[in-house]
Amino acid sequence: MIKEIIIENYKSIDKVKLDLGRFNVFIGENGAGKSNILEAISLAGAAQARKLDNEFLTSRGVRVTDPKWMRCAIKGASRKKPIEITVKEDVDELTYKIGLDDGPYPKWSCEVKDNVNVRLGSNDIGSFLDLIRDSAKDEADLKKVLSSLFNIVSEPASQSKKKKKLSIELKEPLGLFKERLERHKNTFRSLADFIVYSPENTALRTFEKEGQIEPLGVNGEGILKLLTVFDREETKVTLNKVKDSLRLLGWFSDFNVVHGGVNLPSKVEICDRWLDEDLNYFDQKSANEGFLFLVFYFSLFSSELTPSFFAVDNIDASLNPKLCEHLTVRLSELAVEHNKQVILTTHNPSVLDGLDLSDPDQRLFTIGRGAKGQTRVRRIEVPEIINGHRPLRLSEAFIRGSLGGLPKGF
Repeated sequence: MIKEIIIENYKSIDKVKLDLGRFNVFIGENGAGKSNILEAISLAGAAQARKLDNEFLTSRGVRVTDPKWMRCAIKGASRKKPIEITVKEDVDELTYKIGLDDGPYPKWSCEVKDNVNVRLGSNDIGSFLDLIRDSAKDEADLKKVLSSLFNIVSEPASQSKKKKKLSIELKEPLGLFKERLERHKNTFRSLADFIVYSPENTALRTFEKEGQIEPLGVNGEGILKLLTVFDREETKVTLNKVKDSLRLLGWFSDFNVVHGGVNLPSKVEICDRWLDEDLNYFDQKSANEGFLFLVFYFSLFSSELTPSFFAVDNIDASLNPKLCEHLTVRLSELAVEHNKQVILTTHNPSVLDGLDLSDPDQRLFTIGRGAKGQTRVRRIEVPEIINGHRPLRLSEAFIRGSLGGLPKGF
């Protein structure tokens, strides 16, 4: 699980540090930089996946724009510094220095270093040579090894003795390189799959639509196909878990996935317990948007096919405030059950009342602007209870201004 992320020089962010748990909630004023933080993590994920290009970034929820707006544009910020993102997981650490040129067709570049300063760039051969250099005893030793390598490359393959000698000399650094490279690939695999989901009513309403990413697109595309996959499971454990979670809605009773044929599309038949027995099923086209959002969230959190590390921007969209509180409780349970690490953003303080800040896996951050306009992050600890006073709910504390993250313009 990712423990710490440090972001520098990205959009409204000069420098911020996040100490993450399993279930993290961001709240703050509009334009404070919540989405920018999520995008920066997605940018690091693209670098880790070796897929730094506009198409990949857009499909992962990054709003790609002119290079001058991708770097920090706050007064006093350097326009030439690269975007820098450091990610820590237990004892492992990677720093991504990401550049974007200012040409007519801007191209991304990235240099990656680990916590022992070994470069792990996209070119594995260059990384291996860097490791040879770092592991050499002195300059003479380095020249000896590189000279042997040059001779092997330039001379005929029949020089078996030299090959054997070179393999002995390079065995230790090569093994070390492979070990570190493999460890970083495994350790930061969740980062490479990171997606910022921003479900939209139009995408969810068009249930049949499939997105660029499988199984779920950033706006909710692919949800019907995923439900059909759940329905085809022999035990239907995941499908039943989604249904059980949906009973947060007082009217919901059940739904059935109807598999389409050659000329008939698949659909979902939803049962409202208050309707007449002969008319109690309706399809997703008639469903209210809150129901569609919940289907998306519960499928996203319950499936082993979805990423293990992701974010949802504006989790409260289209949902009743009291429902938001109970949704937070349920999603935090599913995150533990299915080993998901999640970041949620919200503008609705009711979401906060579903958090248990005494649980170290659940964390709350308020996002605001500093004196120079830069994005700032503040982690909220367990509120102190004053003797003789009723403990404030987190939503109350937020509205009163005790937690920060409120607009200052009025």
